[in-house]
Amino acid sequence: MITRGDCNVFWSAISMYELWQKAAKGDHDITPEFVESILHHLPAYGFKMLPVHAHHTRIAACLEWYNRDPFDRIIAAQAIVDGLQIVTADKTLSALDQIELVWE
Repeated sequence: MITRGDCNVFWSAISMYELWQKAAKGDHDITPEFVESILHHLPAYGFKMLPVHAHHTRIAACLEWYNRDPFDRIIAAQAIVDGLQIVTADKTLSALDQIELVWE
């Protein structure tokens, strides 16, 4: 689906924030250079950055969902608000009926 030319593929700004946090902590294999590489390569492959807006944060805060991970909640809210599907292997997102997962 990602490689099809007829699809818009978005990358959430909150995912970049999460990667920067992991790089800053230094407790993962994620380095600042790796994050910079992602920022450089995603647009080259046609990915579009999806910004986080105030209405995303409102929906994320109000989701009736056991998952308290703020990154997952923002991504779910973006999918709900913007009518997007989520490509993920994260099973926790499948608990939300309001979103459509493409891969899990």
